[in-house]
Amino acid sequence: MKIFPRILWLTMGSTFFVTLVMIVLYALQPHFLQQLDLQIYDQFLLHSAAPDQVSPRPLLVDIDEASLARFGQWPWPRYRLAALVDKLGQAGVSSVGLDILLAEKDQTSPALLRSRMLEDFGLEISIEGLPVEIDDNDQVLAHVLRQNPVVLGCYFRLQGKPIPTTAFTGPGVAEFLEPKASSALQTLPKAHSVSLPLPDFVAAAPTGFFNTHIDPDGLVRRIPVLLSFQDNIYASLALQTLMVACHQDSLILHSNEDGLDSVQFGPFQLPLSSDGTMPVLFQGPSGVYETISAVDVLENKIDPAILKNRIAFVGTSATGLEDIRATAFDPYLPGMEVHAAIVDAILSKRFMVTPPLIAGIQPVIIFLTGLVCVLLFGLCHSAIALPVGIVTGWGMWQTGQIFFDRGLFVSPLYPMLTLFTAGLTIIGIRFWHEERQKKRIHNTFQHYVSPEIVNRILESGKGQAALAGERRELSILFSDIRGFTSMSEQLSPEQVVTLLNRYFTPMTLLVRSSQGTVDKFIGDAIMAFWNAPLDVDNHADKAVCAALAMHKALDDLNMELEKDYGTTMSIGVGIHTGQAYAGNMGTSDLLTYTAIGDSVNLASRLESLCPVYGVKVIASEDLRQRCQQEFFWQRLDRVRVKGKTRPVTIFQPIPLEDAQKQSAQLKEYERGLTAWDKGDFLLAKKIFSGLFASRPCMLYELYAKRCETLCKKPPQNWNGVWTFTVK
Repeated sequence: MKIFPRILWLTMGSTFFVTLVMIVLYALQPHFLQQLDLQIYDQFLLHSAAPDQVSPRPLLVDIDEASLARFGQWPWPRYRLAALVDKLGQAGVSSVGLDILLAEKDQTSPALLRSRMLEDFGLEISIEGLPVEIDDNDQVLAHVLRQNPVVLGCYFRLQGKPIPTTAFTGPGVAEFLEPKASSALQTLPKAHSVSLPLPDFVAAAPTGFFNTHIDPDGLVRRIPVLLSFQDNIYASLALQTLMVACHQDSLILHSNEDGLDSVQFGPFQLPLSSDGTMPVLFQGPSGVYETISAVDVLENKIDPAILKNRIAFVGTSATGLEDIRATAFDPYLPGMEVHAAIVDAILSKRFMVTPPLIAGIQPVIIFLTGLVCVLLFGLCHSAIALPVGIVTGWGMWQTGQIFFDRGLFVSPLYPMLTLFTAGLTIIGIRFWHEERQKKRIHNTFQHYVSPEIVNRILESGKGQAALAGERRELSILFSDIRGFTSMSEQLSPEQVVTLLNRYFTPMTLLVRSSQGTVDKFIGDAIMAFWNAPLDVDNHADKAVCAALAMHKALDDLNMELEKDYGTTMSIGVGIHTGQAYAGNMGTSDLLTYTAIGDSVNLASRLESLCPVYGVKVIASEDLRQRCQQEFFWQRLDRVRVKGKTRPVTIFQPIPLEDAQKQSAQLKEYERGLTAWDKGDFLLAKKIFSGLFASRPCMLYELYAKRCETLCKKPPQNWNGVWTFTVK
């Protein structure tokens, strides 16, 4: 479509405005767009996950339902936890991270039980033969912690009033600051208090926090790796456990103008945000990392070779213990799997960062997208613009996915929003312009063709009489006046024309008011169809309703014709649904919009069968199957019409109210038709003759005579099909 200069300027101005709005939104980062950005991140993550390529070192030791069933409810006595840790250490694990907060004394320690009995009941009890070394379960565990590479879990509180807490040892920290850089202590979140394990435990093993960062939608995507507390920096449980496995006890921080940039220990360097968090590239739902049951470790059912050099996390997936996290992969992920995912990411060097220059580049990309929209949607034909626009949007998405697979998150959200919004705006402007053009065309053609054809011309976008044709499903109607030739012999030509006009007017109105198209008048016959040139919903239903309404309108018209001409009319209607070709046909200077095809011929044949069966409307099986509205479908026959080889089942549609009044007759008729189908002509004749005697009807008489003929000369290989040899 040609775009006039005024429209082009309007298109460019509106696109510039949309682009400016998108740049402002990018700068403001409203909450709803942040959430949409997170969902895009999730989709990239789901697509790039490779669960078969995770590091083999992380191992989960699960205090699962089987473990609780074997050793009793949680919490376990500390001596059992000590046994679990000791067995892991003896098997040669590199380190063990306890995703458990051991903040309270063991209530089952013999020493504590004696103290409680004395305090509560004044009873002094003793346990003979109990070694003093296991008199206190907590001391048993503390001893095991000192002998094995274990990291304890703690929890920092970032809100609330500061609570004085005894300082505890974290990793050694050194920091490299670039010029004008901010110290990590200035940008890291500051904890107000901390829940620590018992002091004996803290003195026996290093500690790491298991805080998580939960986004507003409830999903875990980033994990705090470092936090500050009382001017010290502490590592997460996952990081501290990996440091123990690598025999590292200190961290090197790298900071720039924005604050913390990365952390380094041994051969590993982790890119971090200034708030000390790191995106966790989960590789799948629960079960990605090898998991063994704690009961199997305690009962020595695990091959030590499986445990050697592994980085183990002890936690629980048992129902009710509430150590569950939600991720893009799994809404019920045990917390220990989050730690395993962090260790896996570090060992595999699988990190995700947002390029620092993207904040300045994104506005440029948004502007260039707006320019592409002007060229694409403003100057190209819609048949080209829409597919290319879709491909462009797909390309933006795939580019984001490619960057993501390489560890860079470059969100395509704002370029895609610009493409979508600017594209819709330009399409809206073009639509407004086209509507003005259509109005001009409509004013030119409305006096020459029907409104239906005018609409088709407008949709084609061409202001000319040549209408392109197309193959489509149509519901086709033929109606014909019975005995019109003999009727017209009794009237003058002027009276015949007047009579036909009075007949055609209400019939045509019924067709067009039901969204049908009147194709042509063939003498006294009418041909009409539905679903062309415009799509018509439930076109089969509309064809049936129009056919029944034509007979009702004819009853009213006959009262006038009887008075004016002393005569009445009766009509037959045939309707069928099928594929046909609808479009302009004729010569270059004389065209008519019509439909042709085998379906049109069949509808005409059905109309000619109305006097044979003595019914007003005959419909095909294809039309009946496409009807959504409820009618009673009286099966008339299975016929092979003249010129056709495929048999067709034909029906008479009857309104449900009328069918209920004659339900007994219709049931008896169907019983007779069933006997006819089976070739039991004697029984069928008896039924149809009885029906005819009770209610004389051409249909009953027809079947009674057929049965009488076939009883005398039964056909071979009867299939219930009646073949007509004449039209």
